[in-house]
Amino acid sequence: MVKNKKIGTVISIKANYYFVQYEEDIFICSIRAILKKEQKEIKVGDLVVIEESSLNDKTAVIDDVLLRKNEFTKPSIANIDQAVIIMATKEPPFSANLLDRIITTLAFYKIEPVICLNKIDVKSPDIEDFIRNTYLPLEYKIIFTSALKKWGIDELYECLKDKVSLFLGPSGTGKSSIINALNPGLELSIGETSSKTGTGRHTTRHVSLLTLKKGTEIAYVADSPGFIFLDLLNIPSLELMWCFKEFHPFITKCHYSSCLHWTEPGCAVKQNISQNSNRYKNYIEFLLEIVQKEKSDISPLRKEKSTKIRCTKGGKQIEIIRLGQKSRAGSKRLNRQKLKDEERLLEYDEEKF
Repeated sequence: MVKNKKIGTVISIKANYYFVQYEEDIFICSIRAILKKEQKEIKVGDLVVIEESSLNDKTAVIDDVLLRKNEFTKPSIANIDQAVIIMATKEPPFSANLLDRIITTLAFYKIEPVICLNKIDVKSPDIEDFIRNTYLPLEYKIIFTSALKKWGIDELYECLKDKVSLFLGPSGTGKSSIINALNPGLELSIGETSSKTGTGRHTTRHVSLLTLKKGTEIAYVADSPGFIFLDLLNIPSLELMWCFKEFHPFITKCHYSSCLHWTEPGCAVKQNISQNSNRYKNYIEFLLEIVQKEKSDISPLRKEKSTKIRCTKGGKQIEIIRLGQKSRAGSKRLNRQKLKDEERLLEYDEEKF
């Protein structure tokens, strides 16, 4: 490493300043002009090369951004090891559909989920049993917590240490309360749950990477503002099936290789997975949403032939290259005019030869 240059982690971005942690120090950084010219986006969680401007003032300049192992747009963050999905027993009410949406999207991005059911001090045996019976057989990590009573907090920390974890979940489920329980010194703002909507009020205003220390152990947690999450509809319909673990043993045994496990005959998934199960019903719901989006995204475009070859009177071949362009159905008049122009060109060339 060049003198005064270090590799640190972006833990927060505010206005035009980047807060970068290097060992025990946090540097306030600006970005090198060439990175601005290249329109290089920097996200929370990025590993960056910084050059010190002043050790006393803890200021530096970001020289480069290292290669990311993953990145997300909503929330805008990079290099996540796992995601902790925090749901509540009530206030806001537990939603199995929402939980599966998050798990499915994480599976597509190859991020390991941890299911955390908070507020278990409010007795909810039905929800707890549902989570155990549904997700334990799929070998998902499950932790039951109460931030209020400090139940399950030590178990959760063991799951977080030495990793960068993203906390996800609806507002009001207790993300900030859990982080405060993990590290009381942070004193994050906590919001009440709305009695009208049943959802929480947003208390986190921007994505930041928090450092949770326990003795010599360190865990990094990214707390996202409210509930902004990756779009389920980014998943192609033919890849959605691979986001459901229970489908894996049967996918390749279906009669049709392109089987969507919906209405097709000879489907091994439907023969082995209960179509009345909550997870399968959610799969069909997600599939229909994705298929509908894919249909709406297909514009009435027609692929032109890449080349058109015509023979002239003299036996000479003339090749018109179309470069594989697509023409919109709404521009038929222009397309016809182009074809007429090409025909005129051919007629001219025929006369010439």
